Amino acid sequence: MTNRMVSSSNTHPSKSPIYHKMNSTKTLFLLIALLFGFNAAQAQTQQECIDADFRALVTLYLSAEGWNWNTTWDLNQPVSTWHGVTLNQDGCVTGLSLSNNNLNGEIPDALCSLTNLRTINFVGNQLTGVIPECIGDLSRLSLLDLSVNELSGSIPMTIGKLNNLRTLNLFQNELSGFLPYTIGDLTNLFTLNLQANQLEGAIPEDFGNLKSLFVLSLDNNELIGSIPESIGNLTRLFYIDLGYNNLSGSIPASISNMENLFNLELSNNQLSGEIPAGIMGLSKLQSLWLSNNQLSGSIPEDLTKLKNLEWLVLNNNQLSGSIPETILELEKVSLLYLGNNQFSGTLPLAIADLVNLREVTLNDNNFEDCFPTVYENLCGIRYNFSGNTGLPNNGDFDAFCESGAGICVEKSEESSCGLQFNLNGEEEACYAVRNLTINITAGTGPFKIELDGPLRGALTTTVKTLPISGAPSGAYSVIITDAEGCMVTKELTIATSCSLNGEIASGSRNKTTVKSLPLEDFLPANYRSIAVNKNYPNPFLYGTTLPFTLSHASNVNITVTTAAGQRVFKLQEDFEAGSQEVTFNSGIFKEAGIYIYQIQSGETVVSGKMIRLQ
Repeated sequence: MTNRMVSSSNTHPSKSPIYHKMNSTKTLFLLIALLFGFNAAQAQTQQECIDADFRALVTLYLSAEGWNWNTTWDLNQPVSTWHGVTLNQDGCVTGLSLSNNNLNGEIPDALCSLTNLRTINFVGNQLTGVIPECIGDLSRLSLLDLSVNELSGSIPMTIGKLNNLRTLNLFQNELSGFLPYTIGDLTNLFTLNLQANQLEGAIPEDFGNLKSLFVLSLDNNELIGSIPESIGNLTRLFYIDLGYNNLSGSIPASISNMENLFNLELSNNQLSGEIPAGIMGLSKLQSLWLSNNQLSGSIPEDLTKLKNLEWLVLNNNQLSGSIPETILELEKVSLLYLGNNQFSGTLPLAIADLVNLREVTLNDNNFEDCFPTVYENLCGIRYNFSGNTGLPNNGDFDAFCESGAGICVEKSEESSCGLQFNLNGEEEACYAVRNLTINITAGTGPFKIELDGPLRGALTTTVKTLPISGAPSGAYSVIITDAEGCMVTKELTIATSCSLNGEIASGSRNKTTVKSLPLEDFLPANYRSIAVNKNYPNPFLYGTTLPFTLSHASNVNITVTTAAGQRVFKLQEDFEAGSQEVTFNSGIFKEAGIYIYQIQSGETVVSGKMIRLQ
């Protein structure tokens, strides 16, 4: 008989059904064990992050005097309820937005342990101390805004490690030292604003690596050296402001590569050489500021591509030659500043045909001959032609407009010692409106005015009103000195304690011919009733804030207009003495471009420009 029984010892385990069942069960238990282990580790990591972030936030609260914040934190409540704190789904901190919240004290190093941070916005507080060196450890950071504080020290070199940074705003602090060349490693940077600090040294060549940059603002610092040629690599740049520094050398021709440039501001430096012709080919340019430098040569002839230019500011340089007639191509220009240069020849006819022109200055040049008849078009705008000895009466455009326009006003034949003036109303002891009308009847302008010694301003025309609001009752000497050095003095008694009836007050002044100069031209600086800081941010996209300080409670008038003069905002309101601010929301600014703010308190008027980005 054949034995068909198979011994189990001869069967391979892997072919056994029982083996398969046991093996599957083992695998399942192993997977479950691994899953629970992973979840436990993940939960532990999340809890560590939550605990570490909580400790860091409490340290910030204590360091920045959180109990005094405008909107404080209740440390007994969940972090998710704390003002300005953003958390991810794991409960870790990804954003801190504590702008204008009265933060005081220093930024603690503990902030750098918030390794998931993507945004830090501490703008508009009173933070002091330095920017922590460890800031470079926040590798996920895309926005760092510490603007409008009182931070000091240097910008740490470690800031160059923030490879994901898109916005770096440190403006209006007290930062000093050199610009870190490591900023050039931030190749994703979109906005770099370091204006209004005390930064020194040269602009690093490495800044030419910032090819994603849209806004570059380094103005109002103490930078020296030349503008690097590599700046021309920033072809996406929309806005650049390097003004109010000590930069020297020539303007790099590579700037002409910035085809998207909207604003070019290089004023108040020590730049020399000629204006690169390529700048005049930047067809999107709306604002060109090169004033208060040492630029020479002539204005490039071809201005045909500057169809969008609204502000051309070249005053206070050493530019020469004639003004090209192609200036007529500046169809949108509203502000034309060419004063205090060495331009010569006759006045260009094209200027009178600029239909959007609101202000023109050609003073202190070498223009000659008569005012063209077509210049009657300019009589209704703000102008300054004084200081041109070759023009009638040294450029007295008031006389041209008053004479019937088109009449060539003859040059003054007065001798150098023929200065004469009178004080309208000088026979009266009281000045009801506390103004003094000065009428210069003979002499060579411009004329300097002194009141009892201190300089109170200058006149370029013959009749002006001198505010005397800052002068107490008493006897004064009014001294006029003309351009030839001739000096004449008249005595004046100011009595502000007595009354004066309306008939005498109005009869003692010819109000139809009086043209007032701004109060700040005459009164000492410390008498100004209002001080205005730069608006921030500037340029801006979603709105901006204008801070100002009043010496006493006052009714303040604030207006905002487009560069063409169209008003978009008006506010008249009583403010208390001290620090104040007005915020303009994005709805005011319908289009990208230049806007002009004007803020008036009493007789003091301060103006400035704001720029809205696209």
